[in-house]
Amino acid sequence: MTGHAWLAAALVALLAAPAAAQSSTTHTGGCQPFQNTQLRCALHIPSTGHRLFLVDFISRGDGRTSGQVQAWHSQCGLPGQPGPVMGVANSFGTHRVMQLPTSLISNNCFEVFVFNCQEGGRAVPCERGFATATIRIEQQPR
Repeated sequence: MTGHAWLAAALVALLAAPAAAQSSTTHTGGCQPFQNTQLRCALHIPSTGHRLFLVDFISRGDGRTSGQVQAWHSQCGLPGQPGPVMGVANSFGTHRVMQLPTSLISNNCFEVFVFNCQEGGRAVPCERGFATATIRIEQQPR
């Protein structure tokens, strides 16, 4: 291949690459007991470019247990940014806990904490009511 043909082929490949990078990607993860009564759900998502992250907490159950949930985002290994504290129940449902635009962060760490769980007005470990909970994070182009 001549120098000009090789350069033209490389340029076409580079111009096509951003279009492929514009698709949505979904990641899921489970939750583990944390500090005796809480649950912690965590995902590390490598990414590049300007992305919108949609973080969902997904619960399944009979609705008898309720609690609070809060999502955190950080560049892995550095202090994070908290999202709002929200009330949740362990009924079948999806709760959007964070919607976050990011720019050029290559190591995104997301954590969702479930805490202050109650059943029938009494404090219970969150693992009891949310043991099958998961998180789902969707990356969308911005």
